[in-house]
Amino acid sequence: MFDVPVLRIEQLSWRLEYEISDGGERLLARVDQVAGPEPRKGLAAAFRDSGLGEAYVELRVGGPDGTPLFFVTRHGGYPEILDADRTPLGRIDYDEESMVREMSSEVGALASLRRTLVYRTKVWCERLLDAEGRPLCRLRWTMGHPGNDSWSPLSCDYTDMEGLHIAELEIREGHPRDSYRLQLEFRLPEPLRTLVIASPLAFDLSRT
Repeated sequence: MFDVPVLRIEQLSWRLEYEISDGGERLLARVDQVAGPEPRKGLAAAFRDSGLGEAYVELRVGGPDGTPLFFVTRHGGYPEILDADRTPLGRIDYDEESMVREMSSEVGALASLRRTLVYRTKVWCERLLDAEGRPLCRLRWTMGHPGNDSWSPLSCDYTDMEGLHIAELEIREGHPRDSYRLQLEFRLPEPLRTLVIASPLAFDLSRT
């Protein structure tokens, strides 16, 4: 999973369980929820809530033989990523600086308004931080609003802190199953590569 340039992450049901493949027939990893309440999705979540609240939730990403590769956890706030020994690797967090930059300039504000009103899209910015809280990567999510009551993720662009494009995520939201296609442009160093691979799971867990 750490060597292929394209990963496909398929949610198997409304639960937080997924399969990760190379985009073909080769299964590379399986994701299982090993702690926390099962989430509600679809109509159950719309009329009540996700059911997770502030509970501790843990996802285990394991190889085809079940060997743990890393974990994604959440306890109320933004998710954290741990290695196979449960040592913190980093976390995903809100990128206030990028959001301010998106909205502060006149061009950015007009573009944002036009995206929202005409194309029914908007931008959401996050960062990947290492275990010491140092930013490693910026995530720029494009959210769509096709006419229902909620915004749905469409894609995500990943750039390093120097502005270099390093990865791209395509999203197909399903009811109840979502699908992600992650294209990595470079052989990224650790812990950045694991954080990028974990980011679709962390994003799904945070919005759930």
